[in-house]
Amino acid sequence: MQQFFQQLGEVIRHLGLVEVIDVAVVAFVLYQLLRLLRGTQGTQILVGLILLAVTGVVATQFNLILLSWLFKNATSFIIIAVIVMFQPELRRALDQLGRLGHIGRPLSGYNTRLYSQAISEAIRAAERLSTKKTGADQRRDLRRDAAVDLLSQLAAARRRRHRARGQDCRCGLPAAAS
Repeated sequence: MQQFFQQLGEVIRHLGLVEVIDVAVVAFVLYQLLRLLRGTQGTQILVGLILLAVTGVVATQFNLILLSWLFKNATSFIIIAVIVMFQPELRRALDQLGRLGHIGRPLSGYNTRLYSQAISEAIRAAERLSTKKTGADQRRDLRRDAAVDLLSQLAAARRRRHRARGQDCRCGLPAAAS
């Protein structure tokens, strides 16, 4: 035990700022990875991969030739399998990375007021057509009703987003659609 503390003291004496930053970055990346996997099937897959890695290390340590050979030659296939298995989590991580600030939205300079006004006008027009029962046959009525429902759902989602952000919803959309 005393030898452990001596070695720990030696490591701390040679510890510099670069090493501290390195450990902090690695810890942050691992923390974010575990946060991303929390509540998904990726957690179970990660546990299975860790067990495979432990099995590979044990096989190497105990000089199990065939098992060691299998793990060494299957590494490239395992990497591809990991990418395929974690595809939803990787997609979500890249999506979240792309949403940082305006980095992922360089072309998002559209006028939100005009966008909201266009949605509002489309909803009003669809509601007027619906109340007048305008249409040549039932199929058109069904399509029109589906369009009204869709536009109403879009308006309700927009209002919920505004409320979640603590913003006053001034989109000009009718209040009944929420």
